[in-house]
Amino acid sequence: MKPTALLAMYVGAWLVASSVAYWLCKRRVCRPPLLLYPAVVGIRVRRVATPRPGRAALALNVLCISLLVLSAALFYAVAGFSLWSRITGAPALGAFVPIVPGVTISFELFLYVLPGISTAIVIHELMHALVARLNGVRVRGFGLAAVAGLLPVAFVEVDDRELLRLPRLRRLAVYSAGVAGNALLAVAVMLVLTAMPSGVVIVDVAEGSPAHEAGLRPGMIVREVNGRPITSVVDLKSALANTTEAAFTLRYGDETVVVVVERGSAARYGIVVAEVPLPLVAALGPQAGLSAAVILGFVRDVNAAVAAVNAAPIFITDGARVLAEFVPARAAVAVSALTLALLLAALTL
Repeated sequence: MKPTALLAMYVGAWLVASSVAYWLCKRRVCRPPLLLYPAVVGIRVRRVATPRPGRAALALNVLCISLLVLSAALFYAVAGFSLWSRITGAPALGAFVPIVPGVTISFELFLYVLPGISTAIVIHELMHALVARLNGVRVRGFGLAAVAGLLPVAFVEVDDRELLRLPRLRRLAVYSAGVAGNALLAVAVMLVLTAMPSGVVIVDVAEGSPAHEAGLRPGMIVREVNGRPITSVVDLKSALANTTEAAFTLRYGDETVVVVVERGSAARYGIVVAEVPLPLVAALGPQAGLSAAVILGFVRDVNAAVAAVNAAPIFITDGARVLAEFVPARAAVAVSALTLALLLAALTL
């Protein structure tokens, strides 16, 4: 059965089960300690203790505000260069791509993106709650929920009157906390992925292909081809270009082997490779290691994008709340409208 069919069955079962549970609760047949609505199931935590502000809160406040400013600068840089590249044809610094399953990405790839979306939403709201607590604002509660069993939702309930009575620096820190959480997570995952040594790993071998007949198997790490060191997929493509025979030096488990593959008249050698962090391959195997690397990459990219967009002043974002502290309402609306227009113009579909 195709993954999309399994996904449709799972979502359908979730909708039926959550709707039945909601109906039972409305009829007072049962009262579970959960948030229950059709398609939505979650949990709410109330009465979160509030510590007294200290030096740790001051340091965290400065960090949060600084990260929001840097994230806003990243947003304008990426959006500006993306728009400029469209006008002039110059290389873009990056791009904002909306996540629309079946349109901008496949449904299968969307499943790999979901952990990134989930962590971005949860860390964003939890950081708002944490910084609010550290600055003496009562957090009446926070909660987590799942829509259709897939899309996560998180929320924080703070005492708005206490928040508005805070000094401006502390209030700005609470507004900036969600962006800071996303930025910190993106940087942390980036550092982890960068710190892990990577290699070119064979993740699949076409049955009956020259590589399969010669003995190449998934999980083998390509070290050299025809005496040329291989550290990236680009190196491998260059080494195999215009060749009909290749001597692969491979690492497989604890052994190093040399396998000669004769392509002959075949169009391709018949291997699928990817650059994968080697610790993930050692711990999970080639396929699962590749999947884990892809998921971690999306966690990094989605959190970075969420931080940048939320730091930009666009009506309901955290950046808009920060901007409203410094400029009149009409000016804030004008800046939000211009920033939204820049984002829409820079989107890549």
